[in-house]
This record gives sequence, structure tokens and C-alpha cells, in this order.
Amino acid sequence: MSISVKRFLIKSIIVTLTIFITNSLAASAFLKGKCGGVLQMHRKLFTSKEYDGKNVDSMVHLDFDSNTFSMQTNQITLPNNYPDGEPKYVFSGLKSAPMIVSAGLLPNSFRVDVPYGGIVMYLMSVNSGNSFLIQGHNDHISGVCQKI
Repeated sequence: MSISVKRFLIKSIIVTLTIFITNSLAASAFLKGKCGGVLQMHRKLFTSKEYDGKNVDSMVHLDFDSNTFSMQTNQITLPNNYPDGEPKYVFSGLKSAPMIVSAGLLPNSFRVDVPYGGIVMYLMSVNSGNSFLIQGHNDHISGVCQKI
């Protein structure tokens, strides 16, 4: 590999890291405090059996100061004799995990990654920064989070 190619690769890596760090710092500088919200999991494309054990709705708490994501969910469970038996909702309890916040692609938007739970969401700041619209990444999740 020639020296000019190596220099180009090194400069490209430095520029990419600089953009990533700047975006992360910009996101963390803007997002302060906490928000509480609800999420709906619109699992319209699942068959009944695929729906078993899936979340259908959640209440969330995002703490931007400590970068912590907390969630409690309702899950649907199907009886062994389904479709004759009735589905039931089961409360999953509270789950908390660290989150990583970075700048999103749209204006006033942010990406929230929760690596422990495999959750990726996009938040858009609205209502003078007091509310966030929520969209799931590669999933049918939507909701809203209000600053508290």
C-alpha cells in the first residue's frame, strides 16, 4: 500500500471519528434531564403464534443525565390450546440498561441505542424540546416521551 493511500485512509478515519464524536457531544449537550413516555408495538405483520411473548406496549423512562433507559412492558402470551383459549397479557416488570445517544439524521433528532436490549430508537425533539416523538429502528414501534 502506498504512502498516499495510507495517509488518505488515516485522514478518512480521523474525519469519521471527529464527526461521530462531535455529533455525540452535540446530542449529549442538548439532551439533559429525563423524559417519561409510552411506546406501542404495532405488530400487524405477525401471525398469532409469532406474536406469542412479544411486547405490545411499554412505559419508558429515559434519563439523559445518566444515559439510562428503563422500561416496563406488557407482553401477550398464548395458551397451549390457542386459538380456542384466550390470549393473556403479562406484565414483564422493570428493566434498565445503559443507553448511547447520538445525533440523528433529521433536524432536531437523536438516535438512542440500548445495546443490552438490542433496542434502537429515533427521537425527534418537538414542543420546544419538551416532548420527543419516538420511532423504532427496523421495528413497528412508535410513541412519545414528555420531559419530566
